[in-house]
Amino acid sequence: MRGIFKPHMTKFLSNKSTAWLILVLLALTWGSSFILMKKGLLAYPPEQMAAIRIAISFLSLAIIVLKDFKKLDKKYYKPLIITGLCGNGIPAFLFAFAQTVVSSSMAGILNSLTTAFTLVIGVVFFKANKSWLRTLGVFLGLAGAVAMVYLSSQQGIGNLSIYALMIVVATIGYAISVNVIRYKLRDLPSLQITAFAFSVVGLPSILYLFTTDCLDIFINHPMGRISFLYIALLGILGTATAVILFNHLIKISGAVFATTVTYLIPIVALIWGFVDGESPGYVQLISLGIILTGVYLIHKEKE
Repeated sequence: MRGIFKPHMTKFLSNKSTAWLILVLLALTWGSSFILMKKGLLAYPPEQMAAIRIAISFLSLAIIVLKDFKKLDKKYYKPLIITGLCGNGIPAFLFAFAQTVVSSSMAGILNSLTTAFTLVIGVVFFKANKSWLRTLGVFLGLAGAVAMVYLSSQQGIGNLSIYALMIVVATIGYAISVNVIRYKLRDLPSLQITAFAFSVVGLPSILYLFTTDCLDIFINHPMGRISFLYIALLGILGTATAVILFNHLIKISGAVFATTVTYLIPIVALIWGFVDGESPGYVQLISLGIILTGVYLIHKEKE
């Protein structure tokens, strides 16, 4: 009996160890992405920064698209378009605009809502498993986010709340994309998912950049080159490479477990924010605690 189960147990342990390793790597990578966005915004307006980020991500994966496009089954077209728009394109622009006002640490905390939205969308639209404990976790996570958005603005629902709401909308996009990958693209290799999804938004982003003054900023702005370097790092490591790993994590561990990374990210984001001179207040810390309690309850039960 031991001989029969040994290969399966080895595979299980391998997948489990790989999943946790990827989770930690993604937390470090994406937790650092908020500060990279902030540095990119020193020279480039948010719409240009987002377009450059997407364009670089696409170009780094373009060879995959050229090589495998004819082999791609047409049944994957619609899910890949949804993933490209909801998981890559729209959130990149929303985060870019949001971080002109929202701090890196707050952006990281609000990003943790992805887990809750992934669960809700999975249950409602993809018939994923549900439980009262997960439902309680969802409401706690949402309560923490609402508290952060509302109480962090001195005027209540003001400009900060609007920009923070952009991040919340972005997390809904991420949640849609995660579920689509989990339930509609599970047979497609992670590298192909990432490459084709970025091709949906990569080409329009490149065309848009030709209509802007980004080249002039790169040449003449005192921070043009260094800001571009930060965005390039964000595009290659924090976006293209990280998304490949994330898509693989969804496949080997499930949609909800994969988004566990979003509540490790705030810790890294808070550390980078502190290093960069940001001082997280008690509202952020309390809200973070509420959100983390919620997502902990979500993950108490198996997916």
